[in-house]
Amino acid sequence: MSLSRIKDLPEEMMVRIFQMLPGQDLKTMMLVCRAWKVMGEDPTLWTWLKVTVNSREDFLKLKMKRFQLIQEINVGWKFNSKHGSQWKEQDWAELFKVMLPLKKLKGIDGLEFRCINLSFVNPEMLVTVFQRCEELDLGNELSLEQSEH
Repeated sequence: MSLSRIKDLPEEMMVRIFQMLPGQDLKTMMLVCRAWKVMGEDPTLWTWLKVTVNSREDFLKLKMKRFQLIQEINVGWKFNSKHGSQWKEQDWAELFKVMLPLKKLKGIDGLEFRCINLSFVNPEMLVTVFQRCEELDLGNELSLEQSEH
């Protein structure tokens, strides 16, 4: 059997080749054709990516198939001393809800616990997400109910 064209390679082989690509090339690869875009959705290709979440609209990123094995998230919220956080209570609760299925999540950057109130986030959800993190400094920012879990 002679394989003379790249499209004749098995999908498993293509994914292994794609795993060797630098990040920018991997993103570009997904634009080549429909078949490569489908293969590019493989979550094992994107474990290196740190997804930035700036607003509730970005939560959809975390639900994408390709990002289900990411290990780091950057929460890019803004705090203004005059107006407080631009994120609402329900935004923080929803963020933890969408992080819950991310089983490989090890790090969450950008959370400044002295500036945000997580007391309205389900305690079990907080514990589940935070237990996956390799390093986390919460200080005294949890409610009594959350700290008991």
